[in-house]
Amino acid sequence: MKFPPFFLVFRTYTGNKKTFGFWFPVFIIWLILFLIALALSPLILLAALLSWRDGWGKRLLLFGPMFFIILANLHGLAIHIGEERKSFFLTFV
Repeated sequence: MKFPPFFLVFRTYTGNKKTFGFWFPVFIIWLILFLIALALSPLILLAALLSWRDGWGKRLLLFGPMFFIILANLHGLAIHIGEERKSFFLTFV
């Protein structure tokens, strides 16, 4: 089972010298999203039951697991944007 990333690493470079680096704890956002989803789960279940005949109920119930899979696949994503003089590096750890 894959877990979502816990940190977002942000770095900027000028030439080959690192000018700024920051580790952002993304797991705090995951905890907040989990608590919001937990609080809204009765409403989501009710909406899924009411829209089951239209075909939207199953999609609504599968939204949570699909969202978690997308978050888990962010682990290891690295984004590097740069020129000769300045560059920007972002990665999920």
